[in-house]
Parts: sequence; C-alpha cells; structure tokens
Amino acid sequence: MYNGENEIECPKDKYIKYYLWSDYFHDSKIKTVEFSNSKGKDNYCPDQVVLALESCIDVDMEWDKLKGTDIEKGTYVEKNKSKYIYKLYFSDCKYFNYEKSIIANDYINGRFKNTAILQKIIKSTNKLYCHFRISTDDGYLDIIFSKFKIKKLIGRIRIKDTEIKDYNINWLQKYDKGILLSENGELNDKKILEIMKNGDDVERYYALYYFMNYTNEIIIDYARDIMLLDWESFEVCKIMAISIIGIQGNKKDLPLLFEEYFIAEERLSKQNVCYGSILLPKRHIMDAIEKIKYRESEDYILIL
Repeated sequence: MYNGENEIECPKDKYIKYYLWSDYFHDSKIKTVEFSNSKGKDNYCPDQVVLALESCIDVDMEWDKLKGTDIEKGTYVEKNKSKYIYKLYFSDCKYFNYEKSIIANDYINGRFKNTAILQKIIKSTNKLYCHFRISTDDGYLDIIFSKFKIKKLIGRIRIKDTEIKDYNINWLQKYDKGILLSENGELNDKKILEIMKNGDDVERYYALYYFMNYTNEIIIDYARDIMLLDWESFEVCKIMAISIIGIQGNKKDLPLLFEEYFIAEERLSKQNVCYGSILLPKRHIMDAIEKIKYRESEDYILIL
C-alpha cells in the first residue's frame, strides 16, 4: 500500500504543512466522509468534502498522561472519544474518488500528487488546486481542492512549526556505513546506479528517488527494467518506477503499463488479498498512463 512521494512543493499553508504534509494522522481512524456546501447553502450542490478522523497520536499522548491500569485507561479513552476527533474540510472540491473494500478504514498516510487530472483542472479554471491522495488500510482516497481548514470536535487546534526533512536522502547517506559517499562527502552517482540495477526493493527505490529528485539524469530505461520485476518482491521500487515512466516515458510505454494494470485486476480476484496493495498501485499505473496521454494531447479525455 505504498503511496509514493509528494510530487509538489509543500503548499504555503501552516495547517496543511503540520497536519497533512507531515502525516499527523498516520494510523488514525476515518470515522465519516461527508459532502456539504461550504457556504451553508443547498446540500444538493456540495462543493466540500469533510473527513472526520479519530487521531491516533492524540490518543497516544493522552494515554501516556493517564494514571491507572491499561483497562482503566482504555475505558477512559473509549468514554471520551470526542476529544480526539478532528474534522478536515476540503473546500472548492473539483474531484473526489474513494476506492476501498469494506473491511478496514485506517488513514495510513497522505501525499500531494501532480496528476494529469490536476493539471487539466488548473488549466480549465486558471486557479491553483491541490491533489491530495490518502492511502488507507485497504485502498485510497483522492481529493482535488483549493481551500483547507481543520477543526477539533472538542477543544482548540494547536500547531507548531515543523521542519520538512528528506529522510530518503538521510537513508542514502547512512546506507551501509557510507559506501555511497565520495571522498568529499557527496553521494556517488555511479555507486547508486549499481544499486538501481542490483539492489533489493527498498534500495532500488531510494536510488530511483535520488536520481528523480536530485539530478537531471534520464533514468527511464532503469525504470522500464524494474517494471519487469515481480510485485511481491519489488512493490515499492515498482511504484516509484511507474511514477518515473509517467514523467519521462512516452506512448511506447503504454502497452507495458496497461499490462501491469490488468495484472493488478487479476490479483484482485484472488482470495485473501490486501486490497491496499492492489488498488493503490492500480491508481498509480493509471496516473502514469494519463500523464503520457495528456502530454501527447491535452484534448485527451482522462479516465476518472
């Protein structure tokens, strides 16, 4: 259920930065998803998505302060659930899609995407929008919006400035006691290329990430090779490779992407599958297809 990476710069909104960009709601429960009119008008013309979340981090912080046995603490938390509920308002919403099973509904993480759907909306409205994708236990949720606000059911919202860190690069710099570093302390491109060709799932992912975000290298051929690997052993790096193909690829890559899409469809029909590990990759594959098609012709009708 890997959700890829943020594909834009962090929006200049302190609430988005603290609560959405920094994954404040990791492992929280999605209690409800509602649609309403942001101006309080006719709800038959909704323009806003409202998510109610039970914050896992708020429960954990409260738990550490409580006295008594675990049973007593659990009883208190259960009786006071309203204290941990947040409402997230995504207003001026232009697109919403929720694909999941009916089994679980935990918020895993959120990422800001730069999809063809988003680009088409921005072009048609001449207005800045964000595409926020939430990975859930068993699927994903897509929202394209222009305004965001957040409230607590009980109490006030509190935020603090959060430093945005690139943990992916930190991992590379520490990888295997620094064998990827040159004498001047910078990352060694040649050694990272070797990882991209011969590493395990996570290693290849970090290598792809580095070249995609910190160099001008065209790495489409490496991404194409990774697409030939199996999903069970290489899910994380394959999703990163799909993203790269969407950015650097062309129409010659479409048959492979469609083949991967139909493989994912077949996996859904099997018993005891993790829906999140199939539905989300399917969406990433369609993102890549749409980016290539939209680059070729802005008149392309997107598959929503």
